[in-house]
Amino acid sequence: MAAPSVSNIEHGERNLTIRTLCKLAEALEMTPAELFTGTK
Repeated sequence: MAAPSVSNIEHGERNLTIRTLCKLAEALEMTPAELFTGTK
């Protein structure tokens, strides 16, 4: 996932799809649920 894409999501300039959420979680070695709860 490209840094500009992540930045756009963080700034609310781009919507997060389920697919993108899963890719982000995988890159961070987390589950999608852990992204929402803030636990690891």
